[in-house]
Amino acid sequence: MSSCNATNEKREQAEREAKAAADREAAALAPDREKLVALAATLRGLSLPTFSTAPGHAAGKKVAEQIEKMAAWVAKTGAAL
Repeated sequence: MSSCNATNEKREQAEREAKAAADREAAALAPDREKLVALAATLRGLSLPTFSTAPGHAAGKKVAEQIEKMAAWVAKTGAAL
């Protein structure tokens, strides 16, 4: 029975060490994650000019869509860190 206890203790120690390592890695990545979240917010906050022609409006709409796609990708990339 003592070998079973020793095995359980080793397993629990390994789990604690793995969790501590994962926590350290998450803490190290937090600043970059926050920077990417801020970048996504900045992209979403961009103000596009007012366009005066139909082609200009259409181009502005496409640009706004692409900016939103980029912001979503940046946010997703940050969340994955």
